[in-house]
Amino acid sequence: MVQIDFAGLVTEFIGTFALVLSIGSTQSISVPVPGPQLAIGLTLMVMIYSGGYISGGHYNPAVTLGVLLRGGKKISPINSVCYLVVQIIASLCAAWVVFGLFDTTFTPTPYASKTDEKHKELKAVLIEALWTFVLVSAVLHTGYSEEQQGNYFFGMTIGFTVLVGALSFGNSSGAVFNPAVATGPGIVLSIHGNRTQDQLTSNVKYMWIYWVGPLVGGALAAGVYRLLHLLKKMFLNEDDTVQVQFNPVDTGSGLF
Repeated sequence: MVQIDFAGLVTEFIGTFALVLSIGSTQSISVPVPGPQLAIGLTLMVMIYSGGYISGGHYNPAVTLGVLLRGGKKISPINSVCYLVVQIIASLCAAWVVFGLFDTTFTPTPYASKTDEKHKELKAVLIEALWTFVLVSAVLHTGYSEEQQGNYFFGMTIGFTVLVGALSFGNSSGAVFNPAVATGPGIVLSIHGNRTQDQLTSNVKYMWIYWVGPLVGGALAAGVYRLLHLLKKMFLNEDDTVQVQFNPVDTGSGLF
């Protein structure tokens, strides 16, 4: 019988809430670059170190999908669905808080400063997929690889991956790499924002980009992770395998 990981669900809610709150706050008051990017990357890093040992510190449906497809019973399909639902609820709650504080929130828009950009939706999907692949690969290799079990740099690696992605692609795809981040604010603005039909449409118009791109990237990262470990078993002798030694960390039934 599969048990629901209630401690993990609460942790995922807190971490996703904090992440979306940070993003929404910096975007709503127009903090200059690189302030928003640093806030996002550092918030994610802090929440991963804080809750990673309980839930795995996903805070992102694409990461949850990648961990599920990685295999190894790190998370069950039922808990994966529960994680996704809680991540969306947390995003909605955080977006409502941001709206209450600043009378607005944010919705990512591809090539917002280049309205005449050709094929911008396709380009944005490609960017979101590629960098989410990088992000989920970082999660799997530093957080879920037996060879690096017990390391202390996993949170920093993941946080800085998001930071680099935000700095590199913020002006193109919107640098979301997380379906939950796009969903909550988009729904809140559609409910409480400008009620004109054009505005309601624009709030959710591009949301599919931030689901399709990251989920494809997360699934691809899991596939490549499994392929690399299969190739390592097939072609590397035990003596050829690089073993990275760390001090063991007792983290219970969580990520490591």
